[in-house]
This record gives sequence, structure tokens and C-alpha cells, in this order.
Amino acid sequence: MRLFAFIFLYMISKLLLAHDVRMAVFEISEKNNAFDLFVRFDREDLLIALREYCPDYNQLTDCFVEYMDSNLNLQFNGQPVELVYDKHLFEQDFVELNFQLKTSESLVKTIKVENTCMIQSMEGHLNIVKSMLNGRSRSFRLDKDRVETIIRY
Repeated sequence: MRLFAFIFLYMISKLLLAHDVRMAVFEISEKNNAFDLFVRFDREDLLIALREYCPDYNQLTDCFVEYMDSNLNLQFNGQPVELVYDKHLFEQDFVELNFQLKTSESLVKTIKVENTCMIQSMEGHLNIVKSMLNGRSRSFRLDKDRVETIIRY
């Protein structure tokens, strides 16, 4: 009987403490003197956010590009960075987007990130920005109260 009570209470506590984490991860990296951006969104959340940009999901690639251009601004050393779409991958629970980052900068000392992806459309959403440059890894959390950060190397 005690075992049954313990299992019952354990299951109830899991249900009461469970929550839906709304988060996207943005990873900036460098390989062979080229910069890349890898983004992972919750699939359902991204499709909800894309409704404004993509009434017809037959043009998803164009929608991804428009959405990212409208909601993400990157600068390396104060110079604008262009996002060039590379590919995407749909999984059951998430969507991965890959972009090449075009810049004239070869040695990055600062990255300015302005990121409003999902923040307006999803209550409590967080964007985790991770950069792996110059042999160092840095990460920051952005949300509705903080949509901008500067990463220094």
C-alpha cells in the first residue's frame, strides 16, 4: 500500500510541476574562416509564429528567410552581417535552420545580437544565444525584457 501511495504521489507531483519550456537556441560558430548560424526552434511554436509571414506553407524556405531577417539582427565589430539561408530540417518536435553569415570581418571582437524571434508571439519565450569563436564559447539568455546583447571576445 505504501508503494502504491508513493507512486501515486510521485505521478501527481510530476503532473503539477510539469511546464512547457518555450525556448529557441541560436549558435554562432566559425569553421575554416566561414561563419555559420544554427537555430533550433520548437516546431509547433515556429509554425504558429510563421502564420504572419507565411499564409501558404508551400513556400517555407522564403518564410524562414523573411522571418529571420525581420526578427534577428547581427553585427560583427559594428558591421552588419547578412544571413544566407543554407538548409532546414524538420523533426517531430523541432525545426533546425542553418544559415551562412556573410561579413567582411575576419577577426570578430564583438557580436551585437538583436533577437525578437518568437518573443512577441509566445508568452514566456527565451532565446539562448551561444557563440563559439576565437576558441571561446559564450552564451546569453534573451527574453521580452532583454532582446539585445553584445558578446565581447
